[in-house]
Amino acid sequence: MGRWRSSLLALGCAALVGCGLIGKDDIGDRAMDSNFVAGKATPVHPPRGERKKVRSVPGATSMQSEPLECNGGAQTVSNLELRVTGPTGVRVRGGCQLRLVNVDLRAKDGVVIEDGELIMVSGSITAEGVGVRASGGASVDLTEVAVGGSTGLQAGGQAKVHAKGGSITGSGAAMALRDEASVVLEGTAVDGPVAQAEDAELVRIEAREEQP
Repeated sequence: MGRWRSSLLALGCAALVGCGLIGKDDIGDRAMDSNFVAGKATPVHPPRGERKKVRSVPGATSMQSEPLECNGGAQTVSNLELRVTGPTGVRVRGGCQLRLVNVDLRAKDGVVIEDGELIMVSGSITAEGVGVRASGGASVDLTEVAVGGSTGLQAGGQAKVHAKGGSITGSGAAMALRDEASVVLEGTAVDGPVAQAEDAELVRIEAREEQP
């Protein structure tokens, strides 16, 4: 039987060479390769553990690790995945008007608005410390934004914050309202304690059902 198998193997290899399917130098290696069958190679897939997992954020088209700072003027940033290792992810000051659309932010402190305006539509802010900190005469408008941190929202001075939809969560406090800060929540979910100074204002409006 051994001679017959050797003869058949030799005839098969000769036929493949004659048809141009493989070269002579490949006969020895291919004949011993269990993934080579009848003149065609069966693809060898890498082990499951070796396959790389690629994480994508729906709608996000670019990634940035440097903090974003707006000092004066107006700026719009869209479709950005922002991963900052420094102390603050986004800083707004100098009367800047910053508009963020579909931005996913992760940082030690998320967004700090010292003097200016932040408008954010869709996306999320995830912080180790404070998610959104507004002070002075800052103005913040959030629409369908998920904010989270040890403190979700911290507002002081005469800052004005308006949130529609989305959520504000905090492992220590969802919100800390100081001085004469004013916060209006319209259908925004709040998860965590709320600390509110006597002169600070907090207004909650139930979500309005859309008419058919």
